[in-house]
Amino acid sequence: MLVRKEIIRKLVDQYYQVANYLIEDQLQAMQLIIDVATGASEEDESFLYKIDNDYFERQFLLRLISLATKRSQQTKTKGKLLNHVKKKACIYLFEIRGESVDNIAMVLNISHQEVLAYIDHIQMNFATAQERDNGRPLN
Repeated sequence: MLVRKEIIRKLVDQYYQVANYLIEDQLQAMQLIIDVATGASEEDESFLYKIDNDYFERQFLLRLISLATKRSQQTKTKGKLLNHVKKKACIYLFEIRGESVDNIAMVLNISHQEVLAYIDHIQMNFATAQERDNGRPLN
């Protein structure tokens, strides 16, 4: 099935920022969205027309994260394996989407401890940056 251009444009507008954040490559971010849309429409022709529904929006986001994770495991940059997509997805889901720790653990198929460690790591980095910018400890 051919996915309509209007739907792809809408999906790119809606998901480009997170796709690019997850895989850090503009072209790959666009391709990721197109591939998820194509795969979803092949499974269910009406899926993309339901994307305004919270459930289907969430399903699209989960597919996007899943495919980004798989692709990151195949991509090498400067000899390093890009294996931090789950960490970035965790941070995105927690900070931007407001998802619970339980939900994130289930969605990303990681332990609660890993989720908490990722969240703690980003909050620790934020506190350190604030301290550095202010020139004094936060205590």
